[in-house]
Amino acid sequence: MRTAARAVVVGIVATTVASSAHAQAPDLRLLGFQSTLSAHCNVGCTQLTLQLVLGATRATDNSGAAVPGPIAALTDYLRNVTFQVFGSSPTILSVSGAPVGYTTTIDNGPSSFAAFVVTNPTLPLNANTLNLVATLAPGGNVAAVSANGLAYIDPMLAYRDATGAVVPVPPPLPPPPGGPFYQTGDLNVFVSPTTVPEPATLTLLATAGALLVGVRLRRRA
Repeated sequence: MRTAARAVVVGIVATTVASSAHAQAPDLRLLGFQSTLSAHCNVGCTQLTLQLVLGATRATDNSGAAVPGPIAALTDYLRNVTFQVFGSSPTILSVSGAPVGYTTTIDNGPSSFAAFVVTNPTLPLNANTLNLVATLAPGGNVAAVSANGLAYIDPMLAYRDATGAVVPVPPPLPPPPGGPFYQTGDLNVFVSPTTVPEPATLTLLATAGALLVGVRLRRRA
């Protein structure tokens, strides 16, 4: 009787372990990107010029493990990026310069910041740099700009294994010991904008400088 009961218990445990392994999630790693963001305002900051460059992958993934060389060597692509403009009542009127296939959505919410999202809903992805100009309503103030978003290591959103090879889905990605697998990474950068004078202002400054030089030369003469 005890032997039969023990056999039943062993069978239940084995079934539970097998089911658990079967239901285990695949070893999917998240990458990070060393991206750069530059922001320049004209005088009065009614035009905010932005450049976001999706940089190299960080040395380690979200688990702390080293990113394999073949994965780090892949070209990365921006899927969606949220730009936030912080300051005193900034209001975004329009955004221009988005690459072909990318759309822009503006959100002028709280008085302390405004935001817009640049995303590509179609495939294949085709950009890893964004050069944008946001037109702002007069009277606001811009103190800082941030960009955060999601990027993919394959233009068709495919999964890759540690060798960089595409892993077709379906069938589903296998659970450990299969993997690790890679697909996406995030980016997060924050900068304070610099102010760039208008061309007309630069011309006036140059003219004033030339006049001052002339006056000094005359005095010395």
